[in-house]
Amino acid sequence: TVLNTGIAAGDYYLDLPGNHDTYGDGSLSSFKQWSIQGPLNQSSQTGWRLERPWGSLCFFALATTTNNGKGWPADDNELVQSELEEFEDFVLGNPECLQWVVFGHHDYASTAGHAGFQSVAAEAGIVRYAHGHNHSFNTSIGGDGILRLRIDSLGHATKQNVAIHAFDDEAYSFEAFDSADPWPMAIVTSPVRGRTDGGELPASPGVPTSCESAPIRVLAFDPEGIDGIRCRWDGGDDWIVLEQREDNPHQWRGSFSPTGMSPGWHTLELKVNGNQVRTMSQDVRFDEIACELGEEDVDTGPPFVQPEPDPET
Repeated sequence: TVLNTGIAAGDYYLDLPGNHDTYGDGSLSSFKQWSIQGPLNQSSQTGWRLERPWGSLCFFALATTTNNGKGWPADDNELVQSELEEFEDFVLGNPECLQWVVFGHHDYASTAGHAGFQSVAAEAGIVRYAHGHNHSFNTSIGGDGILRLRIDSLGHATKQNVAIHAFDDEAYSFEAFDSADPWPMAIVTSPVRGRTDGGELPASPGVPTSCESAPIRVLAFDPEGIDGIRCRWDGGDDWIVLEQREDNPHQWRGSFSPTGMSPGWHTLELKVNGNQVRTMSQDVRFDEIACELGEEDVDTGPPFVQPEPDPET
């Protein structure tokens, strides 16, 4: 979804069934007929793949809702064999995917049949699962090593109920925002957050202390525009001013020297000037490893300008 313009050409919207969709309809016939995604493949589940210059991204939406068609206030949830087989077929059909995120309405850990999901996820190296249902925000990492990211319920709350997921080469980032006061939205894609209150995040590369220079990349959004972004390490006095990329005005970039920073955890603080000043912070791990950071994208310019929506469409 493009900010302020609805769904634009080349973008798409995907939905997945929730527990209310199954009340009196265990086969999810209404979802398959009237939802956005259901009519396209006549299934309550869907998988999709995005190709990027640095690799493939794969996603799957699980139907964790019950199949018994009980009415409210029943709240059963399960993954039946046919749903697990559909998920496994998609995973096995995309072995080259560099990054995976699986979505579901319920937490898989409390869903009947979850062992089948965990088995496929372990074989494919899937370590990220996003869901809702509980009407609260939370992050946790279970004994299976899978990050479970839960956002609050839009319409039932105003805090931490809108999430951005971002990929930067082999790194993954997420942030949750309040729908009542979302702007500016910003997410650091390099270096990535290494831990939350739920524990250390899986597959989150640390910063090599052997590098003379390392990148800082931030995605930022505000309908009134972003005036500037700066950051600093560990509450120090030296602020790093980021520069806006010309051919992608939502990305801001800078660099810093990891040399001399001790291995372990350091805090990156971010200040984003949009329609208000938003301060954010995240813990980043530094490691004594070889300096391998990849190549920075070339800024080709000139600035990209989002076209005005056609009022007649």
